[in-house]
Amino acid sequence: MIPLAQAAGSQLLRVGSRVAPRSLACLVVPLRRLSVSSFLCSDGNAKPVRIDRAVGHFGDSQTLSQITPDPRPMHERYQSQFEKVKRILKETDLFSKAVIDEETHEYYSNLGLNEYYFQTSSPQMIATNLQCVIAAKLLNVASKNDLFPVIRSETADEVFWMCQSSLLHRKQSQNYVVERELEKEYLGISGDGLPWRMQCYRSTGCIFDEGKGRSERLRTYFLQKPEWPVDPSEVSPYETSYEKVADVYFEANKRGTATERIYTKLNAQVCSDLTGLQLFTHIEPRGGGFRLDLAFRRSPFSREFFSTVGDTISMWGFFSQRKYVEPLANGVTMTTFFLEELPADDEPHEFADVRQIEMTKRVERLVKAIQMQFLLPRSDYTEMAQMRLLSVHEAAFAWAASKFAFQFAGTVGPAFAHVSEVLKGSAEISNTELYSIRTRLKQPPFGEDSIAASCRKHPEVVRALYKEFQRLLHPAIAGRQPTLPKWDERSEAGLAIEALEDLEAAAIFKHFRTFLKSIRKTNFWKNDKLSLSFRLDPSFLHKVDYPDTPHGIFFMAGNKFIGFHTRFQDIARGGIRVVQSLSEQAYQTNRERAFAECYNLARTQHSKNKDIPEGGSKGVILLDCTPDRSLADRYTPAVFKKYIDGMLDLLLVTKGGDPTESRIVDRLGQTEVVFCGPDEHTGTGGLMDWACEHAGRRGAWFWKAFTTGKLPENGGIPHDSYGMTTSSVEQMLKGVLQKKGIPEHEATKVMTGGPDGDLGSNSLLMSEVKTIAMVDGHGVLFDPAGLCTEELRRLAHLRFKGEHVNSQMYEAKLSDKGFKVGTSDRDVILPDGSVERSGRAFRDRFHLHPLASADFLNPNGGRPESITALNVDQLFKDSGEPKFKYIVEGGNLFITQDARRTLERRGVPVFKDASANKGGVTSSSMEVLAALALTDEEFDLHMRVSDPQCPPDFYQRYVKEVIRRIRLNAQCEFEVLWGEGERTGVPRCDLTDKLSDLVIKLDAEIQAAPSLWGDEKLRAVTLDYAIPDTLTPGLISQDTLMQRVPDSYLRSIFSSVLASQFYYREGIEASPFAFFSFVQDVKDGWLKEHLKEMEAAGVDLDGPSIVRGSG
Repeated sequence: MIPLAQAAGSQLLRVGSRVAPRSLACLVVPLRRLSVSSFLCSDGNAKPVRIDRAVGHFGDSQTLSQITPDPRPMHERYQSQFEKVKRILKETDLFSKAVIDEETHEYYSNLGLNEYYFQTSSPQMIATNLQCVIAAKLLNVASKNDLFPVIRSETADEVFWMCQSSLLHRKQSQNYVVERELEKEYLGISGDGLPWRMQCYRSTGCIFDEGKGRSERLRTYFLQKPEWPVDPSEVSPYETSYEKVADVYFEANKRGTATERIYTKLNAQVCSDLTGLQLFTHIEPRGGGFRLDLAFRRSPFSREFFSTVGDTISMWGFFSQRKYVEPLANGVTMTTFFLEELPADDEPHEFADVRQIEMTKRVERLVKAIQMQFLLPRSDYTEMAQMRLLSVHEAAFAWAASKFAFQFAGTVGPAFAHVSEVLKGSAEISNTELYSIRTRLKQPPFGEDSIAASCRKHPEVVRALYKEFQRLLHPAIAGRQPTLPKWDERSEAGLAIEALEDLEAAAIFKHFRTFLKSIRKTNFWKNDKLSLSFRLDPSFLHKVDYPDTPHGIFFMAGNKFIGFHTRFQDIARGGIRVVQSLSEQAYQTNRERAFAECYNLARTQHSKNKDIPEGGSKGVILLDCTPDRSLADRYTPAVFKKYIDGMLDLLLVTKGGDPTESRIVDRLGQTEVVFCGPDEHTGTGGLMDWACEHAGRRGAWFWKAFTTGKLPENGGIPHDSYGMTTSSVEQMLKGVLQKKGIPEHEATKVMTGGPDGDLGSNSLLMSEVKTIAMVDGHGVLFDPAGLCTEELRRLAHLRFKGEHVNSQMYEAKLSDKGFKVGTSDRDVILPDGSVERSGRAFRDRFHLHPLASADFLNPNGGRPESITALNVDQLFKDSGEPKFKYIVEGGNLFITQDARRTLERRGVPVFKDASANKGGVTSSSMEVLAALALTDEEFDLHMRVSDPQCPPDFYQRYVKEVIRRIRLNAQCEFEVLWGEGERTGVPRCDLTDKLSDLVIKLDAEIQAAPSLWGDEKLRAVTLDYAIPDTLTPGLISQDTLMQRVPDSYLRSIFSSVLASQFYYREGIEASPFAFFSFVQDVKDGWLKEHLKEMEAAGVDLDGPSIVRGSG
């Protein structure tokens, strides 16, 4: 006996070939296979069927007992087996006969093991398990140590585990550790590997006699590989036929039962959820307890969920007598728990509070806690819930508040504010550059570990903060009061923070209160959410860090991501990007700057959107660190969907709505709408289409306009197919040619970005300027005589046929002085005799090479900050003459602002990206307008492109008008920049920023002046100019338009047109008094007269273009 007891005590017990994890004491023994002669059929009758199947393929433990009910004690029902077990134990000579007789009887008839165990286990296996039980009990008597070894019996197809079950110290309890191991190794709920079926049973009797407050039981786990009707690779993820996706034996056993009915319903719900991320639940009373069923799609976002559920059940004073995991072939997993209430004398003191809650209400709260656990990542805060320091909802609040505190606690301080004020308006630095410097200097004062440590150290403060959160925003508390509760600086939470002697913790919790004070809406108590979302009042932002206060901020947080959405006016639009981090260092940097990046991008977009109705906005989703790109790309669609769904939760709250129905209290008091578009990692994979359709499924009135960048079949106008961005770039370039009197075909250019890109391919198709060099991701093409236009256009056309193209496909069209160098080439000898060792290095710096010289540099791609103050001198010859006479930027951020100023001072006009490439935002704005103005039926008829080769007539004419408007806006801005640059000598890159600031300021002033909008004639002629004729009056009247399109959006159209056209006409130094005469001229028809004057002056707004279907 002593060796066995010592082995169990040291947790090193091993039998067989399998080595158990160090964290678990294990005993590994072989399983046997069973041949059972009958099973329960759908009519409830037992029929003789021979099934040569492994242990446990009968669904649950009631199967055989339902066929042969037997009131006798277990040792009498299994008398033969009982005697064999005793005989085997006696043959080991480890224990006395008296101990064996007593403990075997206890094991069979008093411990309360489920009958399924005895039905499906061999005498040898039971005897081996019982050896461990006896040894553990003897060890307990001798040392008061309640250690119990984990018993593992495993083959290739069957697994049996037995362990101790305890409700004390849940995180360290043996069955919690075991379930973590099981879900990692067998259950496959993370979506990786083959998922196994599992049945788990809890004994009704205690292992050790420790008196009240102890709940030590045994749990047995039976696992088998599923046997599905067909290979899962052939099953659709949306297969709703239960018999096609369930284990064949389980399905046969459960046919016609409540389980089949429940599982069929839940499977259909999961399959109808196109996010693939929702948890579905079913709860019903069963005897004196409840049956709880959970269904979800297996994915990395459900990792460790099964073990978390068990912990949450015990947190609410319940235990599961039986639980099952049933994986389906379509990627769905079902879990079932039969819940019973812990007896009062068994209940640890930590459950005293929940015992006061009526049992049905407690089960409802348990389900809500499980739903919250499903969307949370495993973190320090979920561990605090496991340690019973916080409830699940308190932990979720603390986790979200910690993310807020980390993002917003840091500041650059008053010194930078002084420097910023001194430099404001300087020609040597722009607001964008100040934002960039500010972002780099701002450091969070608290690490996330410090924030978590403060919560762990002071859980009572977190609980007080959560109580205040409930008072302000809980739909059942704040939502049922006649008026919403007011903020109380001297609340219980505020006083608790003041009383803290821990100064760092006090500072952290003050940021938690700032978070509370700023929340205007949250989906925190909504049951079917995919993420936590908060609409924040941005007034908490420090002016020194964020000088221009945004209109609104959305903050979303969920498993594997946090995200922000910032907009600078009520009606705003901008892209949503996913920031991927492939190293821990990159993640730390990206995490520290997540909101700052979102703010800076939204502010930059706001400037770019100056002549369209939507102000600037941006969404940034920070994905957790991933070790490789493929995993990041796998997670990206899921976090995007969580982010969008969380935002929609708050957007769909209607003013004056019932918070008890929506489960959201509205402290904002106004209906909001957001328009989104594609950006990094969201422009492919149909994400914009999904978001639009998802908004429609959820009943959003704005669903058709919710996203741009959709497929034409969903009413999208693809920028690349129609050259929208390129149209504005080319208009700027043509403006220069016209001013200088240079025929287009005589001019030359060096272009970065090739036929495989949007801007590069469309520039090749639209421009008559001779291209002498082209640099793309695959290498360099150069020919001083000019690259063959026909060949380049052939390559560009291949891209639109869906073929992979690049500059290196250019063949046999070069002159004797031309060359082609690929990135993989080494030791290349150029026509002039020089040698390039690395093709990649040559590609990266070719724009600085002496051969790169032409009338225009036209960056349509390439790496950000390729030209900076450190290398800009290389754009000039030794004589000081510039290698390029003009620069028109198609791609973003290719040249830094300080380098642009250097170029301008040395005689090179630079038309920066924010002015040159705004065609894309104009196109998207027009896409939004059509979606808002047309009914669903009209939209289907006129905007959906079912045949790419033959779009609807309205669609084709509308696209042509959009291109015309893009060119018009680009020409207007070009005229201002060219004229003001010539007149004042101010760098045009700075004029772009100044012009944007002036237009945005006047736009806001016009919107704030109701008398202007109230002038019916002014309103009518302005909208008539702004709305494409194809739409109004071509399809609907202006009165109909005004009835359908939200008033706020129409006002934004009105104000943006007047503000931009005023400065386009009068220049950036226009007197405010000139606006009154401008308004009168507009009423007299100046807008359309000016358009005619431009065309008469030779400005071409109609061609050439590349209008085509998306194919």
